[in-house]
Amino acid sequence: MCSSDLALFGLSIAFGVIPAIATVLMSFTRYLSVIFPVFVTLADALAPKSWRWALAAVGTCLLALQLVLLYRHVTFRWAG
Repeated sequence: MCSSDLALFGLSIAFGVIPAIATVLMSFTRYLSVIFPVFVTLADALAPKSWRWALAAVGTCLLALQLVLLYRHVTFRWAG
């Protein structure tokens, strides 16, 4: 394990423990969703030029999901 992995692990622990202690856990999933550095791992996996098509596919899917969720939020169909 390299030092950057240990630093990301420590940061993940801090981001997970501090909101759990400081809040009433009503919106803890909002804080929990950014803890694990999935995007760092995904970026490392898709960094080579041979995986550019996969990077474009993942980016397109995430953009589509963001637009759908934005539409649902704007039209008050977010919850329920």
